[in-house]
Amino acid sequence: MRTLIAIGIGLILLIVVAVLAARREPEARQKAFAAFGVVWFVLCVLDATVGVISGYSIGEELLIHMVIFIVPAMAAFLVARRNPVHPRA
Repeated sequence: MRTLIAIGIGLILLIVVAVLAARREPEARQKAFAAFGVVWFVLCVLDATVGVISGYSIGEELLIHMVIFIVPAMAAFLVARRNPVHPRA
């Protein structure tokens, strides 16, 4: 259940970034999605650290957080590819 909650938080954060980035020019949107990836990675590392401190093994936390990170990160990648940066003519 905790895994689904964490993935849901990541997807909600992605939606917030996507809505805010939609009002910007394409280059800024790409930077926003890249920043999302960095912030989400840091949050996943912090959550994994809490799990290890709580008694879970590093191996368990790495496997779970690999999924927790990849699902929202892949969604961000797909959303960013849907709105590519076009060079100005």
